[in-house]
Amino acid sequence: MFICTVSPGGPVPIVILRGNEEFLARVPVGFDDDTGAVYSVFAALSPLIGYADVPGYECVFSIIEASHDEAHMRDCWDGLETEPLIPDSEHRGHILNLICMVVGRLVDAAQPGIVSMTTHSPNLPEKALLKFNQICTVFHEKGYTVWLSDSYHGRYVWMMERKGDGTVSA
Repeated sequence: MFICTVSPGGPVPIVILRGNEEFLARVPVGFDDDTGAVYSVFAALSPLIGYADVPGYECVFSIIEASHDEAHMRDCWDGLETEPLIPDSEHRGHILNLICMVVGRLVDAAQPGIVSMTTHSPNLPEKALLKFNQICTVFHEKGYTVWLSDSYHGRYVWMMERKGDGTVSA
């Protein structure tokens, strides 16, 4: 059974790793006391090629499930995968808030000019798309213009661009 180790208002040790213009964060969020699996939030801002002289980044996030011996590891990209692992909706809500916090810290660290975020799985339900909108709100609150492109093969792409004054609020 999943045991959540994060709570609203509690301390959260967010460590951001930087290298080759990439910004990564992993935060432990719980464990399964039956299987011994551990769960972490993973988020990254990674450079995108093809933006010429304007540095563009991709924002990704997932829940990582791993065994202690690292023999088993998998990324869970959407609620269809995470809900069976983390059945309590309150815990999933805490974890979504943590993902938003981590993305905000990554934005503060990277100060990207342009960011894109794409759904990993196609044809997500509206409920899942609302979670992506919560992450977009983080960008908006940090001074970005956010827009959603048309769906392509069931996948959605959000674009975030830092507003013209060149600053991002912390």
